[in-house]
Amino acid sequence: MVSLSQKEHSRKRAAHAQEEDENDPNSEYQQSAHTPHEDEALREALRQTILDPDMQGFDKKRAAADLIRQHLLERGALYRTADGPLFFFSHRECRLYDLEQPPFTRWLIEASGLSTTETFFNFAVDTLTAHVARRGTLVEVHTLSDYDVQTKVLTVSNGGGGVWRREPHGEWREGKNGDGGILFFTEPDATPWEPDFATTENMDWLFKQINFRPAPLSVAEQQVFFEVWLLHQFFPPLRRTRAIPAWLGPQGSGKSTTCRLIGRFLVGEAFEVTGLRKEKEDAFVAALTHRVVHAIDNADTRVSWLEDALALYATGEVFRLRKLYTTNEEVSYRPQAILMLTSRDPHFQRVDVSQRLLPFQLQEIGEFQDEPSIFAELSRRRNRLWGAWLEQLARVQDGLLDTPSPKLPFRMADYAAFGWRVLQPRGLGSGWIELLKRLEAAQMRFAVGGEALVRALGILMEVQEQIGPCSVRELYTRLVDIADANGLALPKTAEWFGRKLTALKGVIEAELHVVFIDVHGHEGKRWITLIKKEAQ
Repeated sequence: MVSLSQKEHSRKRAAHAQEEDENDPNSEYQQSAHTPHEDEALREALRQTILDPDMQGFDKKRAAADLIRQHLLERGALYRTADGPLFFFSHRECRLYDLEQPPFTRWLIEASGLSTTETFFNFAVDTLTAHVARRGTLVEVHTLSDYDVQTKVLTVSNGGGGVWRREPHGEWREGKNGDGGILFFTEPDATPWEPDFATTENMDWLFKQINFRPAPLSVAEQQVFFEVWLLHQFFPPLRRTRAIPAWLGPQGSGKSTTCRLIGRFLVGEAFEVTGLRKEKEDAFVAALTHRVVHAIDNADTRVSWLEDALALYATGEVFRLRKLYTTNEEVSYRPQAILMLTSRDPHFQRVDVSQRLLPFQLQEIGEFQDEPSIFAELSRRRNRLWGAWLEQLARVQDGLLDTPSPKLPFRMADYAAFGWRVLQPRGLGSGWIELLKRLEAAQMRFAVGGEALVRALGILMEVQEQIGPCSVRELYTRLVDIADANGLALPKTAEWFGRKLTALKGVIEAELHVVFIDVHGHEGKRWITLIKKEAQ
């Protein structure tokens, strides 16, 4: 339940928004009033230095670089992280700029009046990055959220220059990025949110937009796995390894829309899914390093490096790639983005990868709603949804205090333990363990590529009490037409289909409630019979 003080806080903010903007030195109003004057002083100092006839060119470049660095230190702070990235933190905007990314370059062009084509600019940037890499203050940079395992304080970024902070059993309080030394990296085009605690909104609307297909996991089961995954993103120290949602389904099942919906809730209306290119591993790594949320859409083609990259990401390891435009220099990149995938015909089914995926199945949408309407409604509800989500995070935060982390025999140990700690206070801990067993079965089914095969067999069994005895080739021929009619991707050959049948025997029996009889004869002959259990 939302406290009265939080409701009053929301009403007061709405009533005094304009007054706050005019008096707050960090507001857009004040930024536009003061920034040009401060930058003008830098531009004039640079002009006098560069045009000074009594100064040698060698000294001019160094003097210009010193002026720029001093200006940055007056306007903010220079930071470095243990894994390599270098940042400028603007005190006015309460925002981190990566020194090697375009947003900082544009910021510096505007402040200095110099261009990237000018020697003075490039020299200043080179010496600045070298200085920060050696002498910048060492800090930890967060995305989306920070959870202090010692104090149990939870801090959530609003996607802009603000944060919302809560002590255990306390109330959410607004602050600024950088307060208490807690720094967040935000996406340049993110849309900040302002939680509305004064309404009775909950997360049901968002969850109901996801068109789950009730097999092999039920809709309710998939919703639980999704909710636990989303909550897990806000407790990074408890998420050293990462589960990766894979949104799977035929064309028209809303896979891309689902990713956009989640991304736009978390980041804002500018969020968009991206494609996957075989030759662009470095672009994939760059996105994981410099974004808050990254969604790969239509990952349907075989990409040689993808499975290795997914395994590295899921286990929390760094990526090591050759630095662009160099021969031997290797650079390490630590991924920070939340990653999602969509696919109709996935080829990232290696067993160790599948064990770290959340294979969410979506079904074809019967009545389509246009995306602009969905996202307009999301924008209208977003502040209320964030208010509801912060309240849910608060309940989890308090529940973690008295719920120690268990040791569970599951590959995704961090995700499994966190889910148990979330559900145990609700009396659902034992049910979570049973759910994890079903998830493991779904992961194995995904690993052997059996989704389309089991679905096609299920459609065939709907109208028949028994299939066979028939040869593997005969069964394959019957299923091809069903697969084509339902947008399913079966194995390319009857031989490969036969191998999949063997791997999926237990799954087929359990899910379709059939007895699977597999008889091998002379000269490699093989006969398959499927009988519904109630027909025996």
